[in-house]
Amino acid sequence: MSAAASSRSTAGSIDLARRRRRDDENTNNNNNNRNKRRNISNQRVKVGAIGEVIRFRNFETSWNSNEKTLAFERKDERFRDVQFRENQFRLLEPLLVPLVGEEEGFAELILTCPEVLGMDARQLGWTLVLLSAGDEGDSLVDIAKTTPERLVLSEEDIARMKRERNKMYTEQKKRAVLKAREAVAKLSQTMMQNVASGKSENNDTARMSRDGRTEGGNAKYAVQGTLKGTSTREGDIIARFWNLWGGSNRCRQILTKSARDSIYRTPGRLEAKLLALDRVFPFLDVPLFMHKEPRLFEVDTNELIMRVAKCRDVFRSGSVAHVVTLAPGILLEDLEEVKEALCSFKRNNNLRSEHEVYEESCTLFMALQTKMNKARPNDPEILYAESLKAHVIEGNMGCSI
Repeated sequence: MSAAASSRSTAGSIDLARRRRRDDENTNNNNNNRNKRRNISNQRVKVGAIGEVIRFRNFETSWNSNEKTLAFERKDERFRDVQFRENQFRLLEPLLVPLVGEEEGFAELILTCPEVLGMDARQLGWTLVLLSAGDEGDSLVDIAKTTPERLVLSEEDIARMKRERNKMYTEQKKRAVLKAREAVAKLSQTMMQNVASGKSENNDTARMSRDGRTEGGNAKYAVQGTLKGTSTREGDIIARFWNLWGGSNRCRQILTKSARDSIYRTPGRLEAKLLALDRVFPFLDVPLFMHKEPRLFEVDTNELIMRVAKCRDVFRSGSVAHVVTLAPGILLEDLEEVKEALCSFKRNNNLRSEHEVYEESCTLFMALQTKMNKARPNDPEILYAESLKAHVIEGNMGCSI
């Protein structure tokens, strides 16, 4: 037993020694590899530093034998100092080498136009940005290789080009806004013509949309609500509207206060307006938003279509259908004032994008709609533009990014 135990102890010692020797070998190999990588890195740095020294030395040789550079030295005495020239050379080289394609090309550019070397890095950076946005059509690469003197700009020239660029961007924005308004006006005119003629996109689509709820261009916009006893889309729209109208205290109050010959006491006129709006805006829940704000029935149909179309110019992001359904009373206010109120709302709450403005304004509209539903007959009217200007989001710390 003792011999066996001694044999196992000897084998264990041998295995332990082998593991230690293997670990030592791995450690030595790792150290050797690390030293090799460090040496390679040092060699690259050394080669790079040597290359920079050689490039500047060759540049200095060409500088001292070039008539343009000597004349530039007489013009600007700072460049008689070799150290100053080297500092400028190192400072501007990273900006211009990507344009000329190689380090030697940068030296040739400086020798061709020594004034470039006298520029500040910030000046040169702005010059490259402004020239790239110019209307001449020349690329920066062509300018650097053929006409490098165009890179030399004074502070006054840079300021003038900045003003010209801002003016160009302002004109582009105005043209884009004008085109958008013309498109909205053209679309609204087409919609009003379709409503006046009782047509949708074309006669076949209009006939199919009127005849069935599962055919035609409006089939994908199903009428919401629980409907009974109807077989057409028009029947669905009318049935849903009267279901909503009968359960609304606000509609009941307006009907009670209205005159005998008003539109509220003429069901045919109410239904005709609903169907006209649905033909133009099948994606809107017309019965829902019209019963939420019954005063919209007093607005001319063409004018109401125009106001819904203009909502896209007010809310640049998000769903106009959601906004109109959530806050239909906004169509009764001046949309330009609502647009200005949205700008104030964005500024007061430090919102960063149009989508954030859309989301936060919809949250506010939902709260206002709840307040309107609970309002009493003599309570003051709630205006969306004023609410947007005065509202501050709770817990909003803003963002300076």
